[in-house]
Amino acid sequence: MNSLYPFVSVIIPHYNDADRLGHCLDRLENQTYPSDRYEIIVIDNGSDESPEGVTAVSHHSTLVFENKPGSYAARNYGISKAQGEIIAFTDSDCLPEPNWIEKGVQTINQNDAIGFIAGKVDVFPLDYDHPTIVEQYEILRAFPVEEFIERWHFGVTANIFTRLNVINDVGNFDETLKSNGDTDWCQRVYNAGYKPVYVDEACVKHPALYTLESIYHRAQRWAGGLHDRYAEDHPPVQYLVHSFPHDILPPVKKTWFLFQQRHLSLWTRIKLIGIEWMVNYAKTFERVRLIFGGHSRRC
Repeated sequence: MNSLYPFVSVIIPHYNDADRLGHCLDRLENQTYPSDRYEIIVIDNGSDESPEGVTAVSHHSTLVFENKPGSYAARNYGISKAQGEIIAFTDSDCLPEPNWIEKGVQTINQNDAIGFIAGKVDVFPLDYDHPTIVEQYEILRAFPVEEFIERWHFGVTANIFTRLNVINDVGNFDETLKSNGDTDWCQRVYNAGYKPVYVDEACVKHPALYTLESIYHRAQRWAGGLHDRYAEDHPPVQYLVHSFPHDILPPVKKTWFLFQQRHLSLWTRIKLIGIEWMVNYAKTFERVRLIFGGHSRRC
């Protein structure tokens, strides 16, 4: 075992996103980490067309297939094929910084008590000079990973490093979940006594969503994942009593955060707050729908 440069397996689920996958793999081909000390495993999850043409030009990449629907099933299959003692997760639409693997490994190597590290997810607009109001909301609110770690002890699979022995200890991702599987897994790691760490320097860039519809649908998927995690283990009335009061309260703290962005005009801040309220109540309506027999949506 090379203690300074442990072998790293980068896991990337893929579904009908070959163009952006190509850009992601280009970034991963040019890492500051020693090129013989990492591999990339791309798991195609039933795409209409195989991304083989994209992965074939990447020297580090191996393409495998998992037809069971769901990104968590794909990630689990990738784990089963991994040769690394360090497992890194990112997504096909992400652009890892050149030192992403290096910074992730440096941090997780510091202490065996670290169960996983969650890196920064830097959201960017299509046009840096003219971001839409939705993209501005995304930049401010989409992935507050440091807050996720501090308050709820989880990161997002767009940017997570862990050890294979941690996965062996706590288990794989829950494949029954269509969303929130990263939250569930990270919190299992935390509850097993491991330490979660946020690392700003281990950064990936992530494109902002740019339509209200896409933000609304993401809120629905998030609510569905939360419902799937908790509703099965709680009677409907208990689940409703526990969750609904929180759902119907206005997002006061988030509203105040957006109002404080004084580098933006007052009218822009008002529109951002409107989007925040839409997201909040999209989750509420979706959870009500699911409580009364609806089915959650695929992530």
